[in-house]
Amino acid sequence: MTYLEKKYSDAIVHDTLNISNYFDPHFMIDYIDKHDIDDLRDRVLREGEEICDMTNSSTSTVAPLETSAEPQAKRRKLAAG
Repeated sequence: MTYLEKKYSDAIVHDTLNISNYFDPHFMIDYIDKHDIDDLRDRVLREGEEICDMTNSSTSTVAPLETSAEPQAKRRKLAAG
């Protein structure tokens, strides 16, 4: 087994590279196994939806920012010249 085959034979590394290639506009799906494309597309969509759901649920529980009752002092403009 060559060095590169050993280095990239790990399943986690293989998945990471496939996802990276899926998002890269230069490679897109050219270098991904034809059998893995549908599974990869489903996984990317599912994880994206999960992230959106987490973001939406976390923003709804955040308390609104309090605004101060006092207006801020206006800055004076410097005269040109």
